[in-house]
Amino acid sequence: MFTEQTLIHINIACITFMFVILVILVAATRLKNGVGYMALVSASTTIPVYLSNLLRVMDSATFELSLYVALTMNVLCFPFLWFFIRRQLDKEFRFTPKLAWHLLPSLVSLAAALWFYAPLSDHEMAMEREWLETGRENLPAIINDILLFGQFFIYFPVMFRFVYRKKRYVMENYTDSDYVLLLWLPRFLWLFFILFFIVFVAYIVAPRTDVWLIPILNTVGMSYLTYCAVVHSSPAVIDHVVAIPTENPCISSSPVIASEEMQVLCDRASDYAISTKAYLRPNLTLAMLAQEMEVSPKLLSKAINTYLNRNFFEFINGMRVKEAQKRLLELDASGYNIDSIYEDCGFRSRSTFFLVFKKTTGKTPAAWLAGMRNLRRTKTHYNPDKSTL
Repeated sequence: MFTEQTLIHINIACITFMFVILVILVAATRLKNGVGYMALVSASTTIPVYLSNLLRVMDSATFELSLYVALTMNVLCFPFLWFFIRRQLDKEFRFTPKLAWHLLPSLVSLAAALWFYAPLSDHEMAMEREWLETGRENLPAIINDILLFGQFFIYFPVMFRFVYRKKRYVMENYTDSDYVLLLWLPRFLWLFFILFFIVFVAYIVAPRTDVWLIPILNTVGMSYLTYCAVVHSSPAVIDHVVAIPTENPCISSSPVIASEEMQVLCDRASDYAISTKAYLRPNLTLAMLAQEMEVSPKLLSKAINTYLNRNFFEFINGMRVKEAQKRLLELDASGYNIDSIYEDCGFRSRSTFFLVFKKTTGKTPAAWLAGMRNLRRTKTHYNPDKSTL
């Protein structure tokens, strides 16, 4: 499909781009959260593969050494991605010896490569390189493919299940607006799933697409990771993120409650949160509100989810956005200054305020305020005496 020279240029460009992205990510995060480490991990598991492909195309004498590194690091991508996801949603997570079994596939791949390639002479190694270049597979390549694609079908379901359970628990129990910064994780996971699936299909159809397709798609994934790290940086979230259990105790055994009771309970919760200004507390949780109202957290969660068709996060942050809208209108008369209101409305940071505001209203604070100004001008200029039927 491509000439050797073109393949060399593609790999060199991708390697260079990966290093640039790595520098940007490390500089942006200063390794204060998992994203910076994920960048290092991604580079360490993918760049050796690119280099091996490049050396294979160039017919380099160092291809054998690069092959050992590539076949070992290649199957560490999924375990490291899993560790990254765990760390982002659990500040207590640490790598322990019990987790060492995740590294076993990489050792199996390395052992197969050493057993197969080490006894070969230079001439036999050159023949193997030519064999691989034609798109055919040898034993180490087959073992590596089985391990890698086996991990694809095991790790992704586990990671999706973990992320969405954590996300559901947070949305059902917490109102801290900073948690919205972690909502890019499901999108990040979906992107990598799609990219890996494309690679999986392409590799089955034409194995030698690994020389150019994988580097290009990986740069796409790294670009998105960089964007998320810079735009939705979350070190503050990781610092105060709570230990989130896998199961939500408030919904694991859903209580039976009549619709009328749910309405009364939701009205009580709304009235209490507004009258006591509880919704302005950034760290307000479902358990706190239920305790102050002297009701069961399970009943309160059930009522909000079922009757209002929203979760606790949306319930409380909706009140915060309404408070912000009221204050924006008040500020508009004396001068628009967003930095003077977001903290007073229960938001920890300006960035999370913008994210939650736009998610709730569909507009940024500035766009919403501009719309309100236009509406007021329309009402001011309207003269009912001159209207016609």
